[in-house]
Amino acid sequence: MNPLDSLPVKAPWRSRDSVLVFSTIVPDPDIPGNNLLLINDFSEVVQIGTFRYDWFQVKELKVVTVLFRTKPSNDALADPSDNPVYFYVSLRTGGNFSFRTDLTLRRDNLTLSGSNDFPPGGQAINYHVPDTSRWHTYRVTMNEQDVKVYLDEQPDPVIDGKTYGTDPGADHFRIGKQTKDKPYGGYFDWFLIYEGETYAPGEGPAIPEGYLVDSPVGINKIVKRDNPEAINIFPNPSTDHVNLSFRQENNGMAIIDIYDITGQKVITPVQRFLQQGSHEITITTDHLTSGIYLLSVNGKYARFIKK
Repeated sequence: MNPLDSLPVKAPWRSRDSVLVFSTIVPDPDIPGNNLLLINDFSEVVQIGTFRYDWFQVKELKVVTVLFRTKPSNDALADPSDNPVYFYVSLRTGGNFSFRTDLTLRRDNLTLSGSNDFPPGGQAINYHVPDTSRWHTYRVTMNEQDVKVYLDEQPDPVIDGKTYGTDPGADHFRIGKQTKDKPYGGYFDWFLIYEGETYAPGEGPAIPEGYLVDSPVGINKIVKRDNPEAINIFPNPSTDHVNLSFRQENNGMAIIDIYDITGQKVITPVQRFLQQGSHEITITTDHLTSGIYLLSVNGKYARFIKK
């Protein structure tokens, strides 16, 4: 989980070009105590600038999932021309031979393209995004050339194609202003980055409670992947241990994983055969630092707090 709520940015993020000139942290008008990253440039100065996140968990990363929440700035919405860019993001994976995916939203046109700088390029893919004036959450999965883009955690991708762009030696995620002669204005709230895995909506670690996603009809909802009837955790908050009760639907392996709030797996305390039926298991947590954790039982999630 990368909230990007402070400037200048700190590792693993870094700024490139002049992005700090036209970027600022602003209070969220809708969520008290929440901050937003505003990248906004409507000046007459020709400049570009991006924030860059270098992949560091997996060397020469080829597979990645990135989620982010964004909406246009007021300046971008008010611009009478068709020029404003609402957001630009770029995923570059693979090390010495890197595949590159650029995702750009201009007005209501979402475009997926490769690199214009390196061959072989390839044809862009476009999608009409309804009501771009409000918050949307985008999920991008990239497995070498294969790219899928999901909107607002809906189960079917709005873009499912390939990137033919390359960027030799690049291995990072980039956001910001890439086109010098275009006005740019967009807010970013948070990023979820899973290195080395592709997760469609509903798969993988859950989006933590409290992070809002707009539904297709424009009503805020909380994305909540845990099923309280399937997994019960107590005590919660915990100190040196947690007990969990759950039901095994069939005879087979039970795999219990614990993830930290960034989505990184911390430990797999249980991996053994269990009979069908209800079970109660105690897991030691005294080695975990204080914070919020996600506990997965065979792909079903629940949250607990370690004091």
